[in-house]
Amino acid sequence: MGVVRSPQEVSHFHYLDDRSDSADLDFYRRYLSGVSPVEAPRFSFLLAYFFHLVTDNLWLEQIWRPHKARHAAWFEQDPTTFNQETKRDWYGLDFLYLRDHPGSFFHRVFLDAEYDQNYLDFMSPSAFAHQLGYIKTFYRRTDEAVQALYTRPYDYLSRDQMDRFVAEASADLVAIYQQLFRDGQAVADRPTSLALLSRRSNHLR
Repeated sequence: MGVVRSPQEVSHFHYLDDRSDSADLDFYRRYLSGVSPVEAPRFSFLLAYFFHLVTDNLWLEQIWRPHKARHAAWFEQDPTTFNQETKRDWYGLDFLYLRDHPGSFFHRVFLDAEYDQNYLDFMSPSAFAHQLGYIKTFYRRTDEAVQALYTRPYDYLSRDQMDRFVAEASADLVAIYQQLFRDGQAVADRPTSLALLSRRSNHLR
């Protein structure tokens, strides 16, 4: 029997007007807001899942949509090739980082991580464990396709652009955390936490 996976509409809370946006504050209200940091394993896991949804929204706003607009003609003509070539830069930068940082969190912690307690009622433990295993296997690859990624020209996303995104997204996550958990910011009527940010930037301009 195959693994039953939750569709992205469920796993990523994709049900806003733009279906690619995650309703991250809906996740926060339903799963995280009532959990105390004293419950360290549960709180840490749910906070990480929340940050993952927020980061997806930041990526859409700052990287993906400006890139798609810049190459609109190519996207309209051949969206499959457009997506494949674009994502080779994205994943290639991941592989470059992991190659150059053997002591990173991925190597020290993530590769040994197991999902042995389920905190999400919308995703089966087997589906989550399957995805965890897939990511570990994917980024351990050393085949020819991966070797080719190391020498790409990175025309669609440079290492400097990715580094800036990581730095600024990290600062945004800290700001959102402080507003929600330190300041008790009311978010009852908001779909995504990007509305809490006073700063907007576009990494590809």
